[in-house]
This record gives sequence, structure tokens and C-alpha cells, in this order.
Amino acid sequence: MREIVIENLSLRYDVKEVKSTSIKKYMFESFLDKNFSENYIYALEKINLKIKENTILGLYGPNGSGKSSLLKIIAQINKPTSGKIQVPFSSSFLGSSNFSFIESATGEENALLYLNLKRVKKSLQLNLIKKIFSISKLGKFFHQPVKIYSSGMMLRLAFACTEVISSEVLILDEWISTADEEMREYISNTIKNKIKKSLITIIASHDYSLLERNCDRIILLKNGKIANET
Repeated sequence: MREIVIENLSLRYDVKEVKSTSIKKYMFESFLDKNFSENYIYALEKINLKIKENTILGLYGPNGSGKSSLLKIIAQINKPTSGKIQVPFSSSFLGSSNFSFIESATGEENALLYLNLKRVKKSLQLNLIKKIFSISKLGKFFHQPVKIYSSGMMLRLAFACTEVISSEVLILDEWISTADEEMREYISNTIKNKIKKSLITIIASHDYSLLERNCDRIILLKNGKIANET
């Protein structure tokens, strides 16, 4: 049986890097109450975790606890500073912050970029772009730069991209929080079907009752460390 294996994993940011980006955003919002030295701040510290097939894992914790950072490392969007991670699966990531959209590019261009990053064959891309257009229900905005999108519109595009690609691991980061009412029920029902088809699902949420209803295990993260498991 395959499994995701995380060994002594840490992710840290150089304080100079944080300051040059936004001292207010990172110091007082993202990394509030984290242990840090004069030179760096830990987003994750000494994480050890194994996730077997046929598992729905929940990640719970306050803002800045490391939930999103851990999800992005598992999704292979970010790399850890130290430690090891083995993910012998294909993965699909959906978060409230979406993918790293290119703001000056249109929704269609970003969707095409996503398909290329997923190494989808050129012969299949046109049909999938049509499906993304249909699922997202963005209409004429699909052909406009995403910098004019609302957070709900970005989630529509992100979800539609994720929906057309099959994956073994489904990674969800507060997936429903920015959905508008029209899209909320559709996303909720569709994700339930995707969870059934996925070998592993990892859900990060502030809603503990949602995790209790859907997950086999729940990990509590605090200050970038695993504090407890239920």
C-alpha cells in the first residue's frame, strides 16, 4: 500500500525576505505567535506524518498555524527548507487562494497554463478548455485578465481547472469559503464525488465540525507544529 511520508520536515522564511515582501502581512498576520530567531521565521517545524491510501485527513488550526504551507508542500507547489517528503501519487490542489494565477493573463490563458503544468497532451487541451469554460460559468470574463476577477470568480476558475483533471490525491484548502451562492452547492456536491474517487484526501479548514463529519483523522497544527491528533 502506498502512502505519503513526511519526515522531520521544516519550512522557514528569511526575515529579510519577509520584510521585503510585507512586514505587516507576514509578521502580524501569517506568522503571528510563531517561534522565530533574529534571522528566520518557521512556518513549519519538524513535521512527521504518514498518510496511507483510503484516508481522509483533516488539518485544523488557527490562522498562521501552518495548514496552507503544509498543503502546498504536499501538493508540490512549494519545497521544504529541510526534511523529506515522499508523495507517490498525482495530486490536485484547490484552495481559497487558488493557483498562482498570472494576473495579466486571461482566465483561458491561465487554464491553458494549468493544463500544460499538468502535462496534458496538446490533442486533449482544446476539449478540456471548453469544459473549464462551461464549469466555471464565467462567460465573457473567461477571456478577460484575471486581475479584474473577484475572489469568487477566481475560485470558479480554479475549481473548474481542478475538476477536469483526474488525480489520486485531492488537497483542499478552505475550498468553499469564497464561493458564491450559485457555485457553493455545485462545488460541495462535486467535491464529495471527487473525495469518493480519490485515494487520499487532505482537507484544511477552520470548521472543526466539517472535518469531524468528513475525515478519518484530524491533525491539530499550532505554531507550525503538530500539537495533537484525533
